[in-house]
Amino acid sequence: MPLPRPRLRVLLRRAAALCLALAPALPAAAAEGAEGASWVVVAGVEAGDALTVRAEPRGEAAALGALPPGALALATGETARSSVLWSRVATGELQGWVASRFLAPARFRTLDDADLPAEGICAGAEPFWSARWADGTLTLAAPDAPDRALPITAVPRAEGRAFGVIESAAADGPHVLLSYAQTLCGDTMSDAPSLGTARLFVIEGGETRWYSGCCRPLPGALAAE
Repeated sequence: MPLPRPRLRVLLRRAAALCLALAPALPAAAAEGAEGASWVVVAGVEAGDALTVRAEPRGEAAALGALPPGALALATGETARSSVLWSRVATGELQGWVASRFLAPARFRTLDDADLPAEGICAGAEPFWSARWADGTLTLAAPDAPDRALPITAVPRAEGRAFGVIESAAADGPHVLLSYAQTLCGDTMSDAPSLGTARLFVIEGGETRWYSGCCRPLPGALAAE
């Protein structure tokens, strides 16, 4: 049974207050992360070719994998120089060194004034959960439940804070608040770091549950050059 609107507004205000309390209050420059990390794309690589990811910052080091042109990756902020300048990158389970000249800053379409990407995904463990947003919809997923797609009803402004908030609700479903901050996050489901932390609040059946996890923008959020 849906909650009475006055009661629902009280719960939403409380959850919003928790978002403000738990999300880090960082300067706007935090878009590059606390340790100088930033999102980058593979650029200057010919179509049909790929950028080799190596175990060490030198051309003779073992190849761990490759990234195609336009691939999105996290530059961790670590650099080294041999014959060329190298940058350490991470994407999914792949981590290693690439030639820095083939990286360009990633530019994203955003939902607000706090660098909240237009498309992204957050996930966490214990319990496992994920929340993906794109095209006006927030989709919640968990291993023991069917996916739930909810319309995004608001993106409250976050002036003065380096994080954004997505509010989502449906008449016959949960009410959700998701905060997204561009800070370095150690993903419990992967060894690779990410540049995004989440606090997810789910208000349903008179109860409020909250979760934490790591986030990343999706390639669909990349702005056209």
